[in-house]
Amino acid sequence: MKWKPIAQLADDVQSGRVKAVDLVEQSLAAIEQHKDYQAIISTLADSARSRAKAIDEKVANGVNAGRLAGVPFIAKDNLLVMGVEATAASNILKGFVPPYQSTVINRLEAEGAICVAKANQDAFGHGASTENSDFLSQKST
Repeated sequence: MKWKPIAQLADDVQSGRVKAVDLVEQSLAAIEQHKDYQAIISTLADSARSRAKAIDEKVANGVNAGRLAGVPFIAKDNLLVMGVEATAASNILKGFVPPYQSTVINRLEAEGAICVAKANQDAFGHGASTENSDFLSQKST
């Protein structure tokens, strides 16, 4: 699967050549297709589809949907997304659902970007290889 550059994706959505809902579905399909990599802790399928639909409605009504209109993205699990469990890839935080979200997520969403998933990482970001995540089914030794 080859993706266009971010600016082209946003332009395609804003012009109506591509639907944001289609980009979200393409993203979710890619996540499912590559689940064996264990790169994703959780998907935000329902909220992503809802946001994509709202962006497509804005575009259909001639409203500017933002510089990142319909562009799907994955946030590391240490970034808070309101209403979505944030574990920072550690079992210690399992079940923590923040009542607010990170500034970076707010800014991306304000420009029309759509969070489709939370990415795996080393627990609390301590490392660079993701081999120390509590969310890997098989840890390498």
